Amino acid sequence: MPAHKFEFEQSVYQLEKFSARDTLKPGDTLNSSSYLLSPKGAFTLGFFHPHKTNNIYLGIWFTNDHDRRVWVGNRNAPVVDTSAVLTLDTKGSFTILPQGGDAIPIYNPAQVTNNTIIATLLDSGNFVLQELNSNGNYQKAPGPFALEWDPKGHQMIIRRQGVEFWTSGVLKDDTFEFISDESKGMYNFTIVSNEDEEYFFYTNIKQGGKSGWFISFDGKLRSFDESYIAETENCNGYNTDGGCKRWLPSCRRGDDMFDKRSGYFIHGPEPSSFNINTSLTMNDCKVACWNLCGCDAYTFLYDNQTGCKFWIKKGEFFQDLSGVIPPLYVLIPKPSHNGTKKLTWIGAVIGATALVVIFLCILYYLSRRNVILEGENEARIDDGLLDGYMSPEYAMEGVFSIKSDVFSFGVLMLEIVSGRKNNSFYHTEHSVNLVGYAWELWKEDATLNLMDPALSDSCIKDQMLRCIHVGLLCVEDSPIERPTMSDVISMLTNESLPLPLPKKPAFSFARKAIEAHMSEKESEANSINGLSISNMVAR
Repeated sequence: MPAHKFEFEQSVYQLEKFSARDTLKPGDTLNSSSYLLSPKGAFTLGFFHPHKTNNIYLGIWFTNDHDRRVWVGNRNAPVVDTSAVLTLDTKGSFTILPQGGDAIPIYNPAQVTNNTIIATLLDSGNFVLQELNSNGNYQKAPGPFALEWDPKGHQMIIRRQGVEFWTSGVLKDDTFEFISDESKGMYNFTIVSNEDEEYFFYTNIKQGGKSGWFISFDGKLRSFDESYIAETENCNGYNTDGGCKRWLPSCRRGDDMFDKRSGYFIHGPEPSSFNINTSLTMNDCKVACWNLCGCDAYTFLYDNQTGCKFWIKKGEFFQDLSGVIPPLYVLIPKPSHNGTKKLTWIGAVIGATALVVIFLCILYYLSRRNVILEGENEARIDDGLLDGYMSPEYAMEGVFSIKSDVFSFGVLMLEIVSGRKNNSFYHTEHSVNLVGYAWELWKEDATLNLMDPALSDSCIKDQMLRCIHVGLLCVEDSPIERPTMSDVISMLTNESLPLPLPKKPAFSFARKAIEAHMSEKESEANSINGLSISNMVAR
């Protein structure tokens, strides 16, 4: 009985296999109990639902391995209605129609044709649209990519809309230079060249039987076993790695490139334009932005990484390192003289910041060493080294914390950009120290007047203002309001990070504390001086 049962099931499978269709025509539908089968039965297209879920998806899978799926059409929009159907209309659009629910678009063609459209599942696993001429023959739809053989250069060429996109390089040591590493050693290549013909052919070393290559919609050359022959995802027109060809629009330069970054543009975060065509891939978006002068950035429109969004003439891009803002693919122009100066200035500020932190550590270490006993079992720290850098809470109450270091750092920051000392600064029109002077200039919107004139030719004004801004945040009266040192580093290294407005600093209290401290030191010096001096006076 088991043998008869096996033969019966096998016969049913063969009957279904040979009775299944591989093509949808306009007006045809595909429901949960029907499917498409590729001509030789390698792939199946239909509805399925994964284990332990009621969600239903449209997909393509290997016929002999139902769980090995190669494509899912509605990954982000599953249906739960078993009566849902896939339809193909006369315009070539695929749509899933759930009963009583909203239609789910799977594919909408960019151009509408008057010819009859059919959809066929191929033995490669591709589900393709084909046009029928009036005589009923297939009319191949020209895709953007084409594979050619170059008889003069003895190499393969992939063209994108007629423009060289990728080349294989010449045949050397029985393999082409720029095919993928996984393909090398898999094929034997032979070039035939004589007066009558010029071509090449290959044999698959590791597999017998049928072997074939195809170009996917994004320009990747692949074999039927899903291995890559040419990996072209990095062929963007501005690099020559791995056989990629360089093709520059008039508005681009050789070193321009796209980089994935999070942030926003100065003229607003909203994209300038959209392309809702779900057949467009990220590569299409990249090429479109590259060829569109004024395009600053792009990304995909839908969650399945199809469609395009573009940012055009949006001005300066501010990078955000928090990870909250979704990333874009931003065009990074060729570095200019100003860019080099900017990087140099940033490097100088960061280097000075590092030196300041080290200097503060040394000051703290020395101050901890200078412990002086006052009376019985009572100690104080000799702060002679810290004149002008003491935080108000330490000067007035003896309270020391990490925010005291921040205050000292803020003073040093203002000293660096102004080229003046805080504890020896005096302005004829102001009875305050350097910190107070910086605050008054801030209120008068004349902050750049604090800058050392020696820096006027080498600095960038926005960065100078940012340094002064951070310095004023560090010297605020309340320790709670001051940033931490990690915040300070982020503020200085991330120019797109917004800064809060500074509050009135503690310069008036600090000045009184310093003066009182200096008076105390002078009285201490007189009281412990055991030497005498004789002055010579005339009689």
